[in-house]
Amino acid sequence: MTQHIRNPGQLKNFGPRYVVFLLFLAYAFSFVDRQILSILFEPIKAEFDLSDTQLGFLGGIAFALTYSILGVPLAMLADRRGRKGIITASLAIFSIMTAFCGAAGSFATLALARIGVGIGEAGVNPSSSSMIAD
Repeated sequence: MTQHIRNPGQLKNFGPRYVVFLLFLAYAFSFVDRQILSILFEPIKAEFDLSDTQLGFLGGIAFALTYSILGVPLAMLADRRGRKGIITASLAIFSIMTAFCGAAGSFATLALARIGVGIGEAGVNPSSSSMIAD
């Protein structure tokens, strides 16, 4: 049984809405990723026997500095090259590095994985904003 479309113009706006919804999901996951570390500070501190300075590094500098430094060049690249490719690669890096954070066995590996998450997230948000603007 097939459905008949009464107004074919209804489908024309579905594509952009779908893209915005997917970009919203990507942003939501990146936001949750930033918050989850703060929520889990105490268990992480106990697991790895970390100091407050090390926790501050993981929650602040390791992610924020990388994200800030790479955000501008990746945003410029997104305006000049294919945003879809940058978003796809950034989401892949972000996802893989988030998994590495969960599998980290020491402070050093967790810090490197957090830096990797910053690299991945730095490409998602500027490219998404650019894509939505178009």
